[in-house]
Amino acid sequence: MREHQEIIDLLEQSNSETIIVFGDHFSKTKFSDKINSFKSTEEAKDIITSIQDAKILIKGSRGMKLEKILDLF
Repeated sequence: MREHQEIIDLLEQSNSETIIVFGDHFSKTKFSDKINSFKSTEEAKDIITSIQDAKILIKGSRGMKLEKILDLF
């Protein structure tokens, strides 16, 4: 989980307006209001479909099936 916090710390320093992370490990990290944390892509469907001109970095285990996010665009 240390690696997940390191990723969050880097994301906090980015210029991105909306940051979305998924999964139990990310939900246990410390983050500001800049970051939106969800347990699944289904929970985040509304915010994902409202984003325009997005840059997407998908990093996750195959078990989470994060490629489903691409179907929302």
